[in-house]
Amino acid sequence: MTVRLIAFLFTLCLPGISILHAQGCYQKALEKGERQYKKGEHEKARLTWEKGKQCPGADVAKLDEKIRMMDDFDLDGVPNRLDQCFYEFGAKETNGCPCADVYRRRGIDYYYDNKPDSALMQFNLAKNCGDTQGINDISAWETKIAEQKYAYDSTEQAGNGAFKVVTQNPDFPGGETSMLQFLFNNLRYPPYAKENGVEGIVYITFILEKDGNLFHIKVIRDIGAGLGEEAARVVRKMPPWNPGMMDGKPVRVIFYLPIKFKLE
Repeated sequence: MTVRLIAFLFTLCLPGISILHAQGCYQKALEKGERQYKKGEHEKARLTWEKGKQCPGADVAKLDEKIRMMDDFDLDGVPNRLDQCFYEFGAKETNGCPCADVYRRRGIDYYYDNKPDSALMQFNLAKNCGDTQGINDISAWETKIAEQKYAYDSTEQAGNGAFKVVTQNPDFPGGETSMLQFLFNNLRYPPYAKENGVEGIVYITFILEKDGNLFHIKVIRDIGAGLGEEAARVVRKMPPWNPGMMDGKPVRVIFYLPIKFKLE
């Protein structure tokens, strides 16, 4: 078993499963030619294409309808200081609220899930065609590791009282290697997923209590075939962590854990 460290991204290659772990992650989707809209107003957002670099055969009109943006959307526990929200056109909504969002705040793009058990929508719109790019940046999802900084102020908390930034990050007993070993020993590739060649990344989020216990464990992106359930099952089995600290005192901390399932 080998563990490779690449730019704060820990990758463990296992028979059938590889696990990506990071202190925190957010995903980015930029759109050129952004416009501001009145609060509460839904409008279609024109996608900006580089002149002469449209992907051959792409249905521009269909892609235009794929994205809508809304200004100043009320996200759970997030102050109304964001610029825009992007979400999938036609995505399941509850009381007018999309189940998952990518939103811009202070000029930086974040992923934030505001509904339990919802799946992260995907901007799989225009694929790169040869050496050209159909849409500037929007089809290229980028996972970034920021060591749980997220560019938030150190005093900011989520609506549930959990900190997004702490002076000392929480950690699994024994550190990264021990956590990867725990996942190695407990994760099982679901038979249906294995038989049908289902692979991909499952994103789990949870809150670490002051005593290190995990709760509010959610699958925020599920790829189906039982992989999300398996990832959540193993996370629920984890022992108490060493809690996060703020100014020398233990605090509740939000934690994000991507787990990549790959058949080998």
